[in-house]
Amino acid sequence: MKPFLLSEETAPMEKKGNEVIAKGKLKHFAPSKGIYAYERKQGDKSVVVLLNGTDREQTISLDTYREILPDTSAYNVLEDKKVELGKDLTLPSRGIYLLSF
Repeated sequence: MKPFLLSEETAPMEKKGNEVIAKGKLKHFAPSKGIYAYERKQGDKSVVVLLNGTDREQTISLDTYREILPDTSAYNVLEDKKVELGKDLTLPSRGIYLLSF
C-alpha cells in the first residue's frame, strides 16, 4: 500500500484552529480491503476520515462505520460541500473523505 500524502487541502481545518483534530479522542478501525477509517471527537464535534489506499475505486458499506457517523449527512471539508451518507459510499482510487459533523 502506498502512503497517503496529505496536502494543503487539509490545511483549512488546522488553520481555523480546529481543536477536534489536534486534541480530540481517536477511534480507528483496522484497515479492510485497503480502506482505513478513523474518527477524532471532542465534545459534540467530530471529524471522520475515510482513506482508500488502493489503485481502484471502491464502494464501501457505511454500516461498518455507523458508530463514528453520528448523522446521515456531513460536511466534506476537502470538497467544500455537504455529503449524504446513505448505505454506501464510493471512494475514488487513493481518495480521501474528510467529514466534519
